[in-house]
Amino acid sequence: MATGTDTPAYLDSFHPLVQTESMKSSAIAAMFLVLFPIWAQGSDQTHPYQTTEAILNALQNRQPDFFLVDVRVPDEFRQKRIPGSINIPVEIIVQRLPTRNFNAVIVLVDRFGNRATRAKYALETLGYRRVYIFGKIRNWTGPLLP
Repeated sequence: MATGTDTPAYLDSFHPLVQTESMKSSAIAAMFLVLFPIWAQGSDQTHPYQTTEAILNALQNRQPDFFLVDVRVPDEFRQKRIPGSINIPVEIIVQRLPTRNFNAVIVLVDRFGNRATRAKYALETLGYRRVYIFGKIRNWTGPLLP
C-alpha cells in the first residue's frame, strides 16, 4: 500500500484491501459504530447492585441466579478479590458464560471499569437482560481476599 505524506499514520495499519482514503474513512466509521455502544454505556446508571452492602446481601442470602463476576485477568484476581466472586476474564467471557439463564443477575467488577463495560456489552449482545456494573474493585468497602 502506498503511503502519502498527507496520510495519517494510523490509516496505514488497515487491512491491505482497505486501500483508498474513502474505504479507510468507511472502516473508521464502522469501527466507531461498533465501539460507540461500549463507550456510551457508563457505570453511572442507577441499579440495585451499586453498593457493597447490596452485593454482600445477595451473596450471604445465596440469592438464586446471582453471579458476581470479576473480569480481570487471573493474576489480578489472585492478588485481591471479593469473596464469592468468580473470575472470568473479559477476553473469554463469551466462551465461558457464568450461567445459561438469560434472566440471571450478573454483576461485573474489574480494576477500572473499562473491562466490565466491555463484558456488559458482550453479555447483553448475547441476550442477557440483567447485567450490572459494580465497577472498580477499589470501590468495594467489604472484605477482600488476598
